[in-house]
Amino acid sequence: MAKILVVDDVKEIGELIKVYLEQAGMEVVLAYTGQSALREITAQTVDLIILDLMLPDMNGLELCYSLRRSNPIPVIIVSAKGEELDRVSGLERGADDYVTKPFFPRELVARVLSILRRGGLTPHPEELALGPLRIMRGEGRVIFFDHAALLTPKELDLLWHLASNNGIVFRREELLAQLWGWLNAANTRTVDAHIKRLRHKLDKIGAGKYLRTVWGVGYKFQID
Repeated sequence: MAKILVVDDVKEIGELIKVYLEQAGMEVVLAYTGQSALREITAQTVDLIILDLMLPDMNGLELCYSLRRSNPIPVIIVSAKGEELDRVSGLERGADDYVTKPFFPRELVARVLSILRRGGLTPHPEELALGPLRIMRGEGRVIFFDHAALLTPKELDLLWHLASNNGIVFRREELLAQLWGWLNAANTRTVDAHIKRLRHKLDKIGAGKYLRTVWGVGYKFQID
């Protein structure tokens, strides 16, 4: 059973999300401040975090960024700030998805389930091997020779998609539609932000050169 941490200072919203997630078969832990969220994450294993930006004791974006620096737990930001700049800022801080308030609870549950599936919470882990590179979808990591890096679910999904189509160039709009379900081309900075973080992690294990930018077009992953 997946365990979800819901961080929202409005108790009614937290309780509402909890009801719907529990109906979908998930265990839910509630936190109403950033500090209490950090304590919960330290005390127990959490599979996904639903994070409100407007917390009483800290900035939700900074909390997301802090978490992403040391932990691959996927994060869905839930916020009343729905402008494109706010959305992009959240994704650049490491969030895997961004939901604007007010929202439909069933839509939020669907997004949670989608990210959990992409993160490999399945009975049989999937693995993709491409030369010396191995993508361990079930374990949330990529291995290059003897070096490994942990990836967030969205980073893993992005790498898996590109590596599965070795050498094929994908436009940003295609990646948005296929991996995020977004059809608005104005959000292509989201892809750039995730590519940047993914390339940084691949660089650390010596595989960054295979994630290539095709200027004016998009991105591809290629191991000859």
